[in-house]
Amino acid sequence: YPYLIKPREGGLDDLGLFIPTPLSFVGYLHSHPHTPFVVEESLEGPHLLAFVIGKDCLVILEKTRSSSGEESLHKTDYDNRFVRAVAKEALAALGFPFGMVEIILYGKIPTVIGVNPYFRTIEAEHVSHLPLANRLLLYMKRHYAKKAYEEINELAKRQKKTRSAIKILEARNPND
Repeated sequence: YPYLIKPREGGLDDLGLFIPTPLSFVGYLHSHPHTPFVVEESLEGPHLLAFVIGKDCLVILEKTRSSSGEESLHKTDYDNRFVRAVAKEALAALGFPFGMVEIILYGKIPTVIGVNPYFRTIEAEHVSHLPLANRLLLYMKRHYAKKAYEEINELAKRQKKTRSAIKILEARNPND
């Protein structure tokens, strides 16, 4: 304990119900006897977001929640080589070329709780003073420009073959 209970068929925006004690869990089971649910253990500790592009962890920020429920990012004291290595390995394990890794420090152990193949760049750039979006665009330009050029050439070759095949068919069947 504490646990977070979410309905199994709930949407992504469903935050669930916080269950702090075993007694409240029993109360939940009695009040919702036939409702399928998922139980998530609530880990306590600093919630970190690591922004990784390729083999480079650009920045690690800490996510906090205000009493009104609003999330905010700020610089953290937990930014070290070990946490950065865990973030890079988590992203590489899933095969994403870039992304945002969510980590909770459980004691001194970084525990990966989520890997997202997208960035929340606006607030992160404001807090870290790093041009994350520019770095991401440069990475994509360097790594995908050659692939895009090859794909365009391949499509042009296919179109040329298709046009020549159409001309041959038109020559064979002039009445169609």
